[in-house]
Amino acid sequence: MSVGEAAPAVSSQGQAGRRWPVRPRVAVAAILAVLVVAAVAVAVWFLLLRHSAAIDKLVPQSADVLVVADLDPSISQKANLLSLSHKFPNLKNDQALSRRVDDGLNQAFKDAGLSFDRDIKPWLGSRLAVAATVGERTAGLVLVDSKDDARAKAALAKLRNSSSGKVLHWSDKTYQGQSLSVGTPGDGSQPAVYAYVDHTVLIGNDEAMVREAIDADRGAKGRLAESSGYKATLSLLPSDRLLLAYVDGGRIDQRVKDAIRRGTSGAQVPTASLNQIDAFRSLGFALAAHANGLAADLQLRLDPAKLDPTTRTALTQHTSLAHVLAHVPNTAYGFVATTAMRQIVQSIADQLGSATPDAKTALQQLGLTGQGGALGYLSGPGAIELGPDPSSPAPGGALILSTDNLGSFDTFVRNTVAAAFQGGPLTSGGRVRVRNYDGIDVMTVDAPELSQMGYAPSWAVSPKLGTIGTTPDQVFAVINAGNPQNSITTNAAYAAALREVDQNPDSALYLAIKNAAAALRGQLPADARAGYDKDVAPNLQPLRAFMLTSKTQSDRLSERFFLEIQ
Repeated sequence: MSVGEAAPAVSSQGQAGRRWPVRPRVAVAAILAVLVVAAVAVAVWFLLLRHSAAIDKLVPQSADVLVVADLDPSISQKANLLSLSHKFPNLKNDQALSRRVDDGLNQAFKDAGLSFDRDIKPWLGSRLAVAATVGERTAGLVLVDSKDDARAKAALAKLRNSSSGKVLHWSDKTYQGQSLSVGTPGDGSQPAVYAYVDHTVLIGNDEAMVREAIDADRGAKGRLAESSGYKATLSLLPSDRLLLAYVDGGRIDQRVKDAIRRGTSGAQVPTASLNQIDAFRSLGFALAAHANGLAADLQLRLDPAKLDPTTRTALTQHTSLAHVLAHVPNTAYGFVATTAMRQIVQSIADQLGSATPDAKTALQQLGLTGQGGALGYLSGPGAIELGPDPSSPAPGGALILSTDNLGSFDTFVRNTVAAAFQGGPLTSGGRVRVRNYDGIDVMTVDAPELSQMGYAPSWAVSPKLGTIGTTPDQVFAVINAGNPQNSITTNAAYAAALREVDQNPDSALYLAIKNAAAALRGQLPADARAGYDKDVAPNLQPLRAFMLTSKTQSDRLSERFFLEIQ
Protein backbone atom coordinates (compact mmCIF):
# COMPACT_ATOMS: atom_id res chain seq x y z
CA MET A 1 0.00 0.00 0.00
CA SER A 2 1.38 3.40 -0.96
CA VAL A 3 1.68 6.22 1.48
CA GLY A 4 -1.15 8.19 -0.08
CA GLU A 5 -3.70 5.35 -0.13
CA ALA A 6 -6.54 5.19 2.42
CA ALA A 7 -6.43 2.41 4.96
CA PRO A 8 -8.94 -0.37 4.22
CA ALA A 9 -11.84 -0.78 6.64
CA VAL A 10 -11.64 -3.66 9.08
CA SER A 11 -14.58 -6.01 8.71
CA SER A 12 -16.35 -7.67 11.61
CA GLN A 13 -14.42 -10.78 10.73
CA GLY A 14 -11.02 -9.04 10.62
CA GLN A 15 -8.02 -10.36 12.39
CA ALA A 16 -8.03 -10.15 16.18
CA GLY A 17 -5.84 -7.40 17.46
CA ARG A 18 -6.56 -4.90 14.69
CA ARG A 19 -7.49 -1.45 16.02
CA TRP A 20 -10.87 0.18 15.63
CA PRO A 21 -11.15 3.08 13.18
CA VAL A 22 -10.78 6.54 14.61
CA ARG A 23 -14.47 7.42 14.54
CA PRO A 24 -15.78 4.52 16.73
CA ARG A 25 -12.93 5.15 19.18
CA VAL A 26 -13.95 8.78 19.43
CA ALA A 27 -17.57 7.74 20.02
CA VAL A 28 -16.57 5.35 22.83
CA ALA A 29 -14.41 8.04 24.40
CA ALA A 30 -17.33 10.47 24.24
CA ILE A 31 -19.64 7.96 25.93
CA LEU A 32 -17.08 7.34 28.66
CA ALA A 33 -16.71 11.08 29.17
CA VAL A 34 -20.47 11.45 29.57
CA LEU A 35 -20.54 8.60 32.09
CA VAL A 36 -17.71 10.17 34.07
CA VAL A 37 -19.47 13.54 34.10
CA ALA A 38 -22.69 11.84 35.22
CA ALA A 39 -20.87 10.01 38.02
CA VAL A 40 -19.27 13.24 39.18
CA ALA A 41 -22.65 14.97 39.09
CA VAL A 42 -24.20 12.24 41.24
CA ALA A 43 -21.32 12.49 43.70
CA VAL A 44 -21.72 16.27 43.88
CA TRP A 45 -25.43 15.83 44.50
CA PHE A 46 -24.80 13.43 47.35
CA LEU A 47 -21.96 15.36 48.91
CA LEU A 48 -22.81 19.00 48.24
CA LEU A 49 -26.29 19.65 46.93
CA ARG A 50 -28.20 17.15 49.01
CA HIS A 51 -30.23 18.55 51.91
CA SER A 52 -28.18 18.39 55.12
CA ALA A 53 -29.93 17.88 58.45
CA ALA A 54 -29.17 20.45 61.16
CA ILE A 55 -29.98 18.18 64.09
CA ASP A 56 -26.37 18.01 65.34
CA LYS A 57 -26.36 21.81 65.66
CA LEU A 58 -29.61 21.84 67.63
CA VAL A 59 -28.91 19.33 70.41
CA PRO A 60 -27.56 21.33 73.39
CA GLN A 61 -24.58 20.13 75.38
CA SER A 62 -26.83 19.86 78.44
CA ALA A 63 -28.58 16.80 76.93
CA ASP A 64 -27.83 13.59 78.83
CA VAL A 65 -29.39 11.20 76.32
CA LEU A 66 -29.56 11.30 72.54
CA VAL A 67 -31.03 8.79 70.07
CA VAL A 68 -30.66 9.47 66.34
CA ALA A 69 -32.33 7.46 63.56
CA ASP A 70 -30.93 7.85 60.04
CA LEU A 71 -33.98 7.93 57.78
CA ASP A 72 -31.79 8.32 54.69
CA PRO A 73 -28.69 6.22 55.39
CA SER A 74 -25.84 5.37 53.04
CA ILE A 75 -26.48 3.42 49.85
CA SER A 76 -24.86 0.30 51.33
CA GLN A 77 -27.05 0.48 54.44
CA LYS A 78 -30.18 0.88 52.32
CA ALA A 79 -29.23 -2.01 50.05
CA ASN A 80 -28.41 -4.31 52.97
CA LEU A 81 -31.56 -3.39 54.89
CA LEU A 82 -33.82 -3.95 51.88
CA SER A 83 -32.14 -7.25 51.06
CA LEU A 84 -32.56 -8.46 54.65
CA SER A 85 -36.18 -7.33 54.90
CA HIS A 86 -37.09 -9.16 51.69
CA LYS A 87 -36.15 -12.45 53.34
CA PHE A 88 -39.30 -12.21 55.48
CA PRO A 89 -42.58 -13.43 53.95
CA ASN A 90 -44.59 -10.25 54.57
CA LEU A 91 -41.83 -7.97 53.27
CA LYS A 92 -40.97 -9.66 49.99
CA ASN A 93 -40.85 -6.43 47.98
CA ASP A 94 -40.25 -2.72 48.50
CA GLN A 95 -43.93 -1.85 48.11
CA ALA A 96 -45.02 -4.29 50.81
CA LEU A 97 -42.30 -3.03 53.15
CA SER A 98 -43.21 0.62 52.56
CA ARG A 99 -46.90 -0.06 53.04
CA ARG A 100 -46.40 -1.88 56.32
CA VAL A 101 -44.20 0.89 57.68
CA ASP A 102 -46.67 3.56 56.59
CA ASP A 103 -49.62 1.66 58.06
CA GLY A 104 -47.86 1.34 61.40
CA LEU A 105 -46.96 5.03 61.48
CA ASN A 106 -50.46 6.07 60.42
CA GLN A 107 -51.81 4.16 63.39
CA ALA A 108 -49.21 5.71 65.71
CA PHE A 109 -50.18 9.27 64.72
CA LYS A 110 -53.93 8.62 64.66
CA ASP A 111 -54.50 9.69 68.27
CA ALA A 112 -52.66 12.95 67.58
CA GLY A 113 -55.11 13.76 64.78
CA LEU A 114 -52.47 13.39 62.05
CA SER A 115 -52.03 11.11 59.08
CA PHE A 116 -48.46 10.02 58.44
CA ASP A 117 -49.12 9.67 54.69
CA ARG A 118 -50.69 13.11 54.25
CA ASP A 119 -49.31 15.26 57.06
CA ILE A 120 -45.76 14.03 57.77
CA LYS A 121 -44.28 11.86 55.01
CA PRO A 122 -44.28 14.66 52.36
CA TRP A 123 -41.87 16.81 54.41
CA LEU A 124 -39.96 14.19 56.42
CA GLY A 125 -36.22 14.64 55.96
CA SER A 126 -33.16 12.49 56.52
CA ARG A 127 -32.90 12.26 60.32
CA LEU A 128 -35.01 12.01 63.45
CA ALA A 129 -33.69 12.38 67.00
CA VAL A 130 -34.85 12.31 70.61
CA ALA A 131 -32.84 14.17 73.26
CA ALA A 132 -33.42 14.30 77.00
CA THR A 133 -31.94 15.84 80.13
CA VAL A 134 -32.13 14.11 83.49
CA GLY A 135 -33.23 16.10 86.53
CA GLU A 136 -36.06 16.38 88.99
CA ARG A 137 -38.34 16.49 85.96
CA THR A 138 -36.98 14.86 82.82
CA ALA A 139 -37.05 17.21 79.84
CA GLY A 140 -37.45 15.64 76.41
CA LEU A 141 -37.11 17.02 72.91
CA VAL A 142 -38.01 15.43 69.55
CA LEU A 143 -36.16 16.82 66.54
CA VAL A 144 -37.34 15.96 63.02
CA ASP A 145 -35.47 17.08 59.93
CA SER A 146 -37.69 18.66 57.25
CA LYS A 147 -37.30 19.04 53.50
CA ASP A 148 -40.43 21.21 53.07
CA ASP A 149 -40.81 24.17 55.42
CA ALA A 150 -44.42 24.99 54.51
CA ARG A 151 -45.74 21.46 54.94
CA ALA A 152 -43.84 20.94 58.20
CA LYS A 153 -45.31 24.14 59.66
CA ALA A 154 -48.76 23.10 58.47
CA ALA A 155 -48.38 19.78 60.34
CA LEU A 156 -47.50 21.66 63.54
CA ALA A 157 -50.56 23.89 63.11
CA LYS A 158 -52.76 20.82 62.59
CA LEU A 159 -51.29 19.19 65.70
CA ARG A 160 -52.09 22.33 67.70
CA ASN A 161 -55.70 22.31 66.47
CA SER A 162 -56.20 18.58 67.06
CA SER A 163 -58.46 17.29 69.85
CA SER A 164 -55.45 16.77 72.15
CA GLY A 165 -54.02 20.19 71.26
CA LYS A 166 -57.23 22.09 71.88
CA VAL A 167 -57.31 21.19 75.58
CA LEU A 168 -54.09 23.18 76.08
CA HIS A 169 -53.86 26.93 76.61
CA TRP A 170 -51.52 28.15 73.86
CA SER A 171 -49.30 31.20 73.88
CA ASP A 172 -46.96 32.31 71.10
CA LYS A 173 -43.59 33.84 71.90
CA THR A 174 -40.46 34.99 70.13
CA TYR A 175 -37.01 33.93 71.25
CA GLN A 176 -33.83 34.94 69.41
CA GLY A 177 -36.01 35.86 66.45
CA GLN A 178 -37.67 32.40 66.39
CA SER A 179 -41.36 31.74 66.94
CA LEU A 180 -42.02 29.55 69.96
CA SER A 181 -45.42 28.07 70.92
CA VAL A 182 -46.20 26.82 74.42
CA GLY A 183 -49.32 24.82 75.29
CA THR A 184 -50.01 24.75 79.02
CA PRO A 185 -52.29 22.06 80.51
CA GLY A 186 -54.81 23.01 83.16
CA ASP A 187 -53.52 20.49 85.70
CA GLY A 188 -50.09 22.09 85.97
CA SER A 189 -48.26 19.17 84.35
CA GLN A 190 -45.46 19.63 81.84
CA PRO A 191 -46.36 21.77 78.82
CA ALA A 192 -46.20 21.01 75.10
CA VAL A 193 -43.70 23.23 73.29
CA TYR A 194 -42.94 23.43 69.60
CA ALA A 195 -40.85 25.52 67.24
CA TYR A 196 -39.52 25.35 63.71
CA VAL A 197 -35.80 26.10 63.57
CA ASP A 198 -33.25 25.64 60.78
CA HIS A 199 -35.50 23.33 58.71
CA THR A 200 -36.14 21.22 61.83
CA VAL A 201 -39.32 20.55 63.79
CA LEU A 202 -38.78 20.77 67.56
CA ILE A 203 -41.40 19.31 69.91
CA GLY A 204 -40.71 19.09 73.63
CA ASN A 205 -42.12 19.19 77.13
CA ASP A 206 -39.83 21.90 78.50
CA GLU A 207 -39.59 25.47 77.22
CA ALA A 208 -36.09 25.95 78.59
CA MET A 209 -34.74 23.00 76.60
CA VAL A 210 -36.27 24.30 73.37
CA ARG A 211 -34.65 27.66 74.05
CA GLU A 212 -31.31 25.92 74.63
CA ALA A 213 -31.70 24.18 71.28
CA ILE A 214 -32.23 27.55 69.59
CA ASP A 215 -29.13 28.93 71.37
CA ALA A 216 -27.10 25.90 70.28
CA ASP A 217 -28.18 26.34 66.67
CA ARG A 218 -26.88 29.90 66.74
CA GLY A 219 -23.66 28.93 68.51
CA ALA A 220 -24.60 30.87 71.65
CA LYS A 221 -24.39 27.67 73.73
CA GLY A 222 -22.35 24.49 73.47
CA ARG A 223 -23.54 21.58 71.36
CA LEU A 224 -23.49 17.95 72.46
CA ALA A 225 -21.91 16.92 69.13
CA GLU A 226 -18.90 19.13 69.92
CA SER A 227 -18.30 17.82 73.47
CA SER A 228 -15.20 15.74 74.13
CA GLY A 229 -17.17 12.85 75.67
CA TYR A 230 -19.48 12.58 72.67
CA LYS A 231 -16.59 12.67 70.20
CA ALA A 232 -14.59 10.09 72.17
CA THR A 233 -17.57 7.73 72.30
CA LEU A 234 -18.46 8.03 68.62
CA SER A 235 -14.85 7.37 67.65
CA LEU A 236 -15.33 3.83 69.03
CA LEU A 237 -18.48 3.15 66.97
CA PRO A 238 -18.94 2.44 63.25
CA SER A 239 -19.74 5.60 61.29
CA ASP A 240 -21.94 3.84 58.71
CA ARG A 241 -25.09 3.04 60.70
CA LEU A 242 -28.87 3.14 60.92
CA LEU A 243 -29.28 4.11 64.55
CA LEU A 244 -27.15 5.84 67.19
CA ALA A 245 -27.77 6.13 70.94
CA TYR A 246 -25.63 8.11 73.37
CA VAL A 247 -25.80 8.49 77.16
CA ASP A 248 -23.58 10.95 78.99
CA GLY A 249 -22.37 10.46 82.56
CA GLY A 250 -22.47 13.41 84.93
CA ARG A 251 -26.00 13.77 86.33
CA ILE A 252 -26.85 10.22 85.23
CA ASP A 253 -24.35 8.87 87.77
CA GLN A 254 -25.94 10.76 90.62
CA ARG A 255 -29.46 9.80 89.60
CA VAL A 256 -28.50 6.10 89.51
CA LYS A 257 -26.96 6.35 92.98
CA ASP A 258 -30.08 8.04 94.34
CA ALA A 259 -32.28 5.35 92.77
CA ILE A 260 -30.20 2.59 94.36
CA ARG A 261 -30.49 4.23 97.76
CA ARG A 262 -34.27 4.49 97.40
CA GLY A 263 -34.56 0.95 96.05
CA THR A 264 -32.70 -0.60 98.96
CA SER A 265 -35.37 0.74 101.36
CA GLY A 266 -32.89 2.07 103.85
CA ALA A 267 -30.50 -0.89 103.72
CA GLN A 268 -26.90 0.17 104.04
CA VAL A 269 -25.08 0.16 100.71
CA PRO A 270 -21.31 0.58 101.08
CA THR A 271 -20.25 4.06 100.01
CA ALA A 272 -17.26 2.60 98.15
CA SER A 273 -19.61 0.47 96.03
CA LEU A 274 -21.83 3.45 95.20
CA ASN A 275 -18.83 5.58 94.31
CA GLN A 276 -17.87 3.03 91.66
CA ILE A 277 -20.84 4.34 89.66
CA ASP A 278 -18.98 7.65 89.29
CA ALA A 279 -16.59 5.84 86.95
CA PHE A 280 -19.27 5.82 84.23
CA ARG A 281 -18.31 8.35 81.56
CA SER A 282 -20.59 7.59 78.65
CA LEU A 283 -22.36 4.89 76.69
CA GLY A 284 -22.63 4.63 72.93
CA PHE A 285 -24.69 2.23 70.81
CA ALA A 286 -24.85 1.86 67.03
CA LEU A 287 -26.96 -0.41 64.83
CA ALA A 288 -25.98 -1.25 61.25
CA ALA A 289 -27.19 -3.52 58.45
CA HIS A 290 -24.72 -6.01 56.99
CA ALA A 291 -25.25 -8.16 53.93
CA ASN A 292 -25.93 -11.21 56.12
CA GLY A 293 -27.61 -9.70 59.18
CA LEU A 294 -27.89 -6.88 61.69
CA ALA A 295 -24.88 -5.84 63.79
CA ALA A 296 -24.81 -3.64 66.87
CA ASP A 297 -21.93 -2.17 68.85
CA LEU A 298 -22.05 -0.97 72.45
CA GLN A 299 -19.23 0.96 74.11
CA LEU A 300 -19.30 1.81 77.83
CA ARG A 301 -16.52 4.28 78.67
CA LEU A 302 -15.10 4.26 82.21
CA ASP A 303 -12.80 6.44 84.29
CA PRO A 304 -10.21 4.00 85.73
CA ALA A 305 -9.21 6.50 88.44
CA LYS A 306 -12.67 6.15 90.02
CA LEU A 307 -12.62 2.36 90.16
CA ASP A 308 -11.30 0.38 93.12
CA PRO A 309 -8.01 -1.56 92.62
CA THR A 310 -9.77 -4.94 92.41
CA THR A 311 -12.06 -3.79 89.60
CA ARG A 312 -9.22 -2.12 87.71
CA THR A 313 -7.22 -5.34 87.87
CA ALA A 314 -10.19 -7.44 86.76
CA LEU A 315 -10.75 -5.24 83.70
CA THR A 316 -7.27 -5.89 82.39
CA GLN A 317 -6.93 -9.61 83.17
CA HIS A 318 -7.84 -11.82 80.24
CA THR A 319 -7.87 -15.55 79.68
CA SER A 320 -9.06 -17.47 76.63
CA LEU A 321 -12.45 -19.16 76.24
CA ALA A 322 -11.05 -21.44 73.56
CA HIS A 323 -10.65 -24.50 75.81
CA VAL A 324 -14.22 -24.55 77.14
CA LEU A 325 -15.80 -23.57 73.81
CA ALA A 326 -13.99 -26.43 72.12
CA HIS A 327 -16.03 -28.76 74.38
CA VAL A 328 -19.45 -27.26 73.58
CA PRO A 329 -21.24 -29.84 71.39
CA ASN A 330 -21.81 -29.08 67.72
CA THR A 331 -25.55 -29.71 68.17
CA ALA A 332 -26.02 -27.18 71.00
CA TYR A 333 -28.99 -24.84 70.73
CA GLY A 334 -26.93 -22.22 72.50
CA PHE A 335 -24.45 -21.41 75.21
CA VAL A 336 -23.20 -18.68 77.50
CA ALA A 337 -19.49 -18.63 78.30
CA THR A 338 -17.31 -16.37 80.40
CA THR A 339 -13.73 -16.11 81.57
CA ALA A 340 -15.04 -14.84 84.92
CA MET A 341 -16.71 -18.08 86.05
CA ARG A 342 -14.46 -18.32 89.10
CA GLN A 343 -15.40 -14.77 90.16
CA ILE A 344 -19.09 -15.57 89.65
CA VAL A 345 -18.93 -18.71 91.78
CA GLN A 346 -16.90 -16.79 94.39
CA SER A 347 -19.55 -14.06 94.53
CA ILE A 348 -22.34 -16.63 94.98
CA ALA A 349 -20.38 -18.40 97.69
CA ASP A 350 -19.70 -15.10 99.48
CA GLN A 351 -23.39 -14.19 99.46
CA LEU A 352 -24.44 -17.61 100.73
CA GLY A 353 -21.68 -17.69 103.32
CA SER A 354 -22.56 -14.26 104.67
CA ALA A 355 -26.18 -15.28 105.28
CA THR A 356 -25.48 -17.34 108.40
CA PRO A 357 -22.42 -18.90 110.09
CA ASP A 358 -23.94 -22.33 109.40
CA ALA A 359 -24.07 -21.62 105.68
CA LYS A 360 -20.41 -20.71 105.61
CA THR A 361 -19.56 -23.93 107.45
CA ALA A 362 -21.73 -25.98 105.10
CA LEU A 363 -19.90 -24.68 102.02
CA GLN A 364 -16.59 -25.70 103.58
CA GLN A 365 -17.90 -29.14 104.48
CA LEU A 366 -19.15 -29.66 100.94
CA GLY A 367 -15.67 -28.91 99.69
CA LEU A 368 -16.45 -25.74 97.75
CA THR A 369 -14.61 -23.23 99.92
CA GLY A 370 -11.86 -23.42 102.51
CA GLN A 371 -8.47 -25.04 102.21
CA GLY A 372 -8.39 -27.48 99.29
CA GLY A 373 -11.91 -26.45 98.19
CA ALA A 374 -12.95 -26.74 94.54
CA LEU A 375 -13.40 -22.98 94.25
CA GLY A 376 -9.70 -22.31 94.80
CA TYR A 377 -8.81 -24.48 91.79
CA LEU A 378 -11.25 -23.04 89.26
CA SER A 379 -9.07 -21.41 86.61
CA GLY A 380 -11.60 -18.90 85.28
CA PRO A 381 -13.32 -19.91 82.02
CA GLY A 382 -16.60 -21.78 82.06
CA ALA A 383 -19.72 -22.33 79.97
CA ILE A 384 -23.33 -23.43 80.22
CA GLU A 385 -24.73 -25.09 77.09
CA LEU A 386 -28.20 -26.29 76.12
CA GLY A 387 -28.93 -28.86 73.44
CA PRO A 388 -30.99 -31.87 72.33
CA ASP A 389 -31.07 -34.88 74.60
CA PRO A 390 -31.70 -38.33 73.08
CA SER A 391 -32.78 -39.70 76.46
CA SER A 392 -35.36 -36.99 77.14
CA PRO A 393 -38.06 -35.25 75.06
CA ALA A 394 -37.00 -31.91 76.53
CA PRO A 395 -33.65 -30.21 75.86
CA GLY A 396 -30.86 -30.78 78.34
CA GLY A 397 -27.71 -28.94 79.29
CA ALA A 398 -24.32 -29.04 80.91
CA LEU A 399 -22.09 -26.82 83.04
CA ILE A 400 -18.47 -26.89 81.87
CA LEU A 401 -15.79 -25.57 84.25
CA SER A 402 -12.04 -25.22 83.90
CA THR A 403 -10.23 -26.59 86.94
CA ASP A 404 -6.63 -27.26 87.91
CA ASN A 405 -7.60 -29.96 90.41
CA LEU A 406 -10.00 -32.63 89.18
CA GLY A 407 -10.09 -34.37 92.56
CA SER A 408 -11.40 -31.32 94.41
CA PHE A 409 -14.16 -30.87 91.82
CA ASP A 410 -15.19 -34.53 92.03
CA THR A 411 -15.22 -34.42 95.84
CA PHE A 412 -17.42 -31.31 95.91
CA VAL A 413 -19.99 -32.82 93.53
CA ARG A 414 -20.08 -36.14 95.43
CA ASN A 415 -20.57 -34.36 98.76
CA THR A 416 -23.34 -32.22 97.26
CA VAL A 417 -25.13 -35.29 95.88
CA ALA A 418 -24.85 -37.06 99.23
CA ALA A 419 -26.28 -34.03 101.05
CA ALA A 420 -29.08 -33.57 98.54
CA PHE A 421 -30.24 -37.17 98.47
CA GLN A 422 -29.42 -38.15 102.08
CA GLY A 423 -28.67 -41.81 102.39
CA GLY A 424 -27.23 -44.36 100.05
CA PRO A 425 -23.49 -44.73 99.48
CA LEU A 426 -21.97 -42.89 96.53
CA THR A 427 -20.85 -46.10 94.86
CA SER A 428 -21.89 -48.20 91.93
CA GLY A 429 -25.09 -50.00 92.90
CA GLY A 430 -26.01 -47.28 95.39
CA ARG A 431 -27.17 -43.73 94.71
CA VAL A 432 -24.59 -43.25 91.96
CA ARG A 433 -24.03 -45.39 88.90
CA VAL A 434 -20.66 -45.27 87.14
CA ARG A 435 -20.18 -45.77 83.42
CA ASN A 436 -16.91 -45.56 81.56
CA TYR A 437 -17.32 -43.54 78.38
CA ASP A 438 -14.40 -43.13 76.00
CA GLY A 439 -11.99 -43.78 78.87
CA ILE A 440 -13.67 -41.29 81.24
CA ASP A 441 -15.82 -42.28 84.25
CA VAL A 442 -19.27 -40.67 84.09
CA MET A 443 -21.24 -40.69 87.36
CA THR A 444 -25.05 -40.59 87.28
CA VAL A 445 -27.36 -40.02 90.25
CA ASP A 446 -29.95 -42.77 90.61
CA ALA A 447 -32.99 -40.67 91.57
CA PRO A 448 -36.39 -41.97 90.40
CA GLU A 449 -38.06 -38.74 91.49
CA LEU A 450 -35.92 -36.91 88.89
CA SER A 451 -35.81 -39.56 86.16
CA GLN A 452 -39.61 -39.40 85.94
CA MET A 453 -39.18 -35.81 84.78
CA GLY A 454 -36.47 -36.70 82.27
CA TYR A 455 -33.46 -35.75 84.42
CA ALA A 456 -30.59 -37.90 85.61
CA PRO A 457 -27.88 -35.56 87.02
CA SER A 458 -24.44 -36.71 85.92
CA TRP A 459 -20.86 -35.49 86.12
CA ALA A 460 -17.38 -36.32 84.96
CA VAL A 461 -13.85 -35.02 85.22
CA SER A 462 -11.48 -34.98 82.27
CA PRO A 463 -8.19 -33.18 81.64
CA LYS A 464 -8.63 -29.60 82.95
CA LEU A 465 -12.45 -29.85 82.81
CA GLY A 466 -15.24 -30.63 85.23
CA THR A 467 -18.67 -31.26 83.65
CA ILE A 468 -22.11 -31.48 85.26
CA GLY A 469 -25.01 -32.47 82.98
CA THR A 470 -28.77 -32.89 83.29
CA THR A 471 -28.41 -36.44 81.94
CA PRO A 472 -25.46 -38.72 81.14
CA ASP A 473 -26.04 -38.05 77.43
CA GLN A 474 -25.26 -34.38 78.02
CA VAL A 475 -21.94 -35.30 79.61
CA PHE A 476 -21.22 -37.76 76.77
CA ALA A 477 -21.83 -34.94 74.25
CA VAL A 478 -19.28 -32.71 76.02
CA ILE A 479 -16.75 -35.53 75.99
CA ASN A 480 -17.42 -36.17 72.28
CA ALA A 481 -16.86 -32.47 71.54
CA GLY A 482 -13.22 -33.03 72.40
CA ASN A 483 -13.07 -34.27 68.82
CA PRO A 484 -13.10 -31.06 66.70
CA GLN A 485 -15.65 -32.42 64.23
CA ASN A 486 -18.15 -32.69 67.12
CA SER A 487 -17.43 -29.21 68.55
CA ILE A 488 -19.46 -26.02 68.11
CA THR A 489 -16.29 -24.44 66.74
CA THR A 490 -16.82 -26.32 63.46
CA ASN A 491 -20.54 -25.49 63.21
CA ALA A 492 -21.20 -23.42 60.07
CA ALA A 493 -23.84 -21.13 61.63
CA TYR A 494 -21.64 -20.47 64.66
CA ALA A 495 -18.59 -19.79 62.47
CA ALA A 496 -20.56 -17.28 60.36
CA ALA A 497 -21.78 -15.41 63.44
CA LEU A 498 -18.32 -15.47 65.04
CA ARG A 499 -16.82 -13.68 62.03
CA GLU A 500 -19.02 -10.65 62.81
CA VAL A 501 -18.11 -10.29 66.51
CA ASP A 502 -15.04 -10.24 68.76
CA GLN A 503 -12.82 -13.21 67.95
CA ASN A 504 -11.30 -13.45 71.44
CA PRO A 505 -13.92 -12.18 73.91
CA ASP A 506 -14.10 -12.30 77.68
CA SER A 507 -17.67 -13.60 77.48
CA ALA A 508 -19.98 -14.84 74.75
CA LEU A 509 -23.61 -15.77 74.27
CA TYR A 510 -24.74 -17.79 71.26
CA LEU A 511 -28.18 -18.99 70.15
CA ALA A 512 -28.75 -21.26 67.15
CA ILE A 513 -32.17 -19.78 66.42
CA LYS A 514 -33.12 -22.13 63.59
CA ASN A 515 -32.32 -25.28 65.61
CA ALA A 516 -33.84 -23.93 68.82
CA ALA A 517 -37.04 -23.00 66.98
CA ALA A 518 -37.31 -26.53 65.56
CA ALA A 519 -36.90 -27.96 69.07
CA LEU A 520 -39.56 -25.58 70.40
CA ARG A 521 -41.97 -26.65 67.70
CA GLY A 522 -41.44 -30.27 68.67
CA GLN A 523 -42.54 -29.52 72.24
CA LEU A 524 -45.83 -27.90 71.19
CA PRO A 525 -49.13 -29.81 71.28
CA ALA A 526 -50.68 -30.54 67.89
CA ASP A 527 -53.31 -27.77 68.08
CA ALA A 528 -50.73 -25.11 68.98
CA ARG A 529 -48.32 -26.40 66.36
CA ALA A 530 -50.69 -25.50 63.53
CA GLY A 531 -50.87 -21.90 64.70
CA TYR A 532 -47.11 -21.81 65.14
CA ASP A 533 -46.53 -23.07 61.59
CA LYS A 534 -48.89 -20.44 60.17
CA ASP A 535 -47.99 -17.31 62.13
CA VAL A 536 -44.60 -17.78 63.81
CA ALA A 537 -42.46 -20.20 61.79
CA PRO A 538 -42.40 -18.17 58.52
CA ASN A 539 -41.01 -15.13 60.35
CA LEU A 540 -38.45 -17.16 62.29
CA GLN A 541 -37.29 -19.04 59.20
CA PRO A 542 -34.84 -16.33 58.00
CA LEU A 543 -33.24 -16.02 61.46
CA ARG A 544 -30.26 -18.36 61.63
CA ALA A 545 -28.28 -17.39 64.73
CA PHE A 546 -27.64 -14.69 67.32
CA MET A 547 -24.33 -13.95 69.02
CA LEU A 548 -23.12 -11.45 71.59
CA THR A 549 -19.53 -10.99 72.73
CA SER A 550 -18.10 -8.80 75.46
CA LYS A 551 -14.60 -7.62 76.27
CA THR A 552 -13.17 -5.27 78.89
CA GLN A 553 -10.23 -2.89 78.83
CA SER A 554 -8.87 -0.58 81.49
CA ASP A 555 -11.16 2.25 80.40
CA ARG A 556 -14.16 0.60 78.74
CA LEU A 557 -16.46 -2.34 78.17
CA SER A 558 -17.11 -3.28 74.54
CA GLU A 559 -19.96 -5.47 73.33
CA ARG A 560 -20.83 -6.66 69.84
CA PHE A 561 -24.20 -8.14 68.84
CA PHE A 562 -24.96 -9.94 65.59
CA LEU A 563 -28.24 -11.38 64.31
CA GLU A 564 -27.61 -13.61 61.30
CA ILE A 565 -30.33 -13.54 58.64
CA GLN A 566 -30.26 -15.84 55.64
